[in-house]
Amino acid sequence: DGKIGKGAGSMKIAIGRYNCDGTYSFYSDTAAPDHGVNKDPKRWQAKEVPIVVDGSKAYPDKMIPVFSQDSQRGYTITPYVVSTTFKLDWELYTQGFTMEKFPDDGTEDNMNCVGELADGTWKAAGTFIVYAPMDVNNHDGITDLDGQTFCQLVAFGPFVKSPCLETKRCTPDPGGDTTKCAFVKLPDSLCPVTDAEKAMWGCHIGDVVKPGDATDPAGEKTNCTKDAVTTALDPDKGPVTTQGQCCDPLGTQTNGLPACNAYMLRNEFTAAAAEITDEEVNDLQPDCHGK
Repeated sequence: DGKIGKGAGSMKIAIGRYNCDGTYSFYSDTAAPDHGVNKDPKRWQAKEVPIVVDGSKAYPDKMIPVFSQDSQRGYTITPYVVSTTFKLDWELYTQGFTMEKFPDDGTEDNMNCVGELADGTWKAAGTFIVYAPMDVNNHDGITDLDGQTFCQLVAFGPFVKSPCLETKRCTPDPGGDTTKCAFVKLPDSLCPVTDAEKAMWGCHIGDVVKPGDATDPAGEKTNCTKDAVTTALDPDKGPVTTQGQCCDPLGTQTNGLPACNAYMLRNEFTAAAAEITDEEVNDLQPDCHGK
C-alpha cells in the first residue's frame, strides 16, 4: 500500500561466470569437475539464503541473512581458471559473508554500478568480509605463483612454499624480515569445523592481541569470549553479546584457547549489474577476448 515495510525474503549469493554476450550465469549442480581433494559436482551451485528485508534501512542493513535458518554455514568455493587456457587452475574456499560497505544513495544508478573506472584505474567503493580456513586452502597450487597455495600466500607472502600448517607459528617481524619469522601474517580468526559448531556460531575474529599491536596498529575489533560456546549464538532471538570463543594466533594453546584456524579477508570491490540467465551452466568461464 505504498508503505515501506519489513518482511521475509530470499537471495542467492553464489559464484558464476560471465558469458560473452554480457549476461551472467550461475553454475549447475554438475558443473564442478573432479579436482584434487574435492569430487563433489554440486560444490559450485548457488544456494538460496533466507533473509529479512527491511525497506526502511540502507544497504547493507536492508538485507540480513537469517542465522537460525542457515545453520550449516558451509564453504563457498570460487574456481579460478588459467588465464591462457581457461581450464580450472585452483579453488578458493571461504566461509561466511558480510557486506560491510555498500554505497546507497537511493538512486537506481547506485544499484547498477558500485565504484568507477577513472584514468584507467578501478576505484572501489564497497567492502565485504569473508574468512579463509587454512587447511582447505592448502591443497591447490596456483599456476601464476609457481604452485604456491593460497594458504602459503597469505601466511608467508608470494612464492614462499614453507609448509602452511606445519611451520611453527611466530610473531611476524615488524620490519618484514622473514629470516627472523617466516610468517608475514598469522591467522586471526576461528571458523566452525563440525556440524555442531556450525549450528552454534560462525567464523569470527578471535585474536585478542591484534587490536593496536605492533604488527597491525589499525587492528580489528574483537567480540569473543575465553570460554567455548555451548549454546547457539542466534541473533534472530535477541541481542548477541559475543561472536564466539577467542583463539590463539600462535597456536600454543597455553592460554586455554584453541588455535586460530582461518584468516579474515576484507575485500574492496567494484561491481556492475548484469542480467542473470534462467539457465545454469556447466562450462567454465569462456575466453571472450575480442568479443
